[in-house]
Amino acid sequence: MKSYVNWVGKVQNEVDPQGFDVRINPKFELPNGEVYVGGWCRPQTDGPGLRSGALLLFAELLNKNGQSGYVNSNLVPKIKFDLDWVMANWQSDGCDLWEEVRSNDFFWNRAGYVYTLELCEKFFNSQGDSSYASKCASAKSSVKNTLDGHWTGSFFRESTNR
Repeated sequence: MKSYVNWVGKVQNEVDPQGFDVRINPKFELPNGEVYVGGWCRPQTDGPGLRSGALLLFAELLNKNGQSGYVNSNLVPKIKFDLDWVMANWQSDGCDLWEEVRSNDFFWNRAGYVYTLELCEKFFNSQGDSSYASKCASAKSSVKNTLDGHWTGSFFRESTNR
């Protein structure tokens, strides 16, 4: 996981030659971490929520094992960088995971955002950063209020155009 943390730090500082915010680029070259510029539906807006959620879970584990110094210096800035994108852009247009549909209202993205923002709220409250935790709680509430619109009464639909 610490290798992943280092990789996240590298790719968060890349410049996307196609002009997208690097946080929503769906693909990177391995092992060098350069932005993939080949054919791919862009942007894919699930990345910042998934990445920050994974890092939040890792941060909780490290804190429980006495590694709060590493968490504060290596994880918190990366987590906030992605969460700031989620809180400001959760309604952004993007491509679905299968690169077939564009929408600004994917159920799976929004459900993931709610989960990650819940982790964010709990984590930053435990860190004594109630201001950031409150921002996460507010965003979580806004996103969560849209999820019922995906239920048809029989199934969840991915987006209004699918």
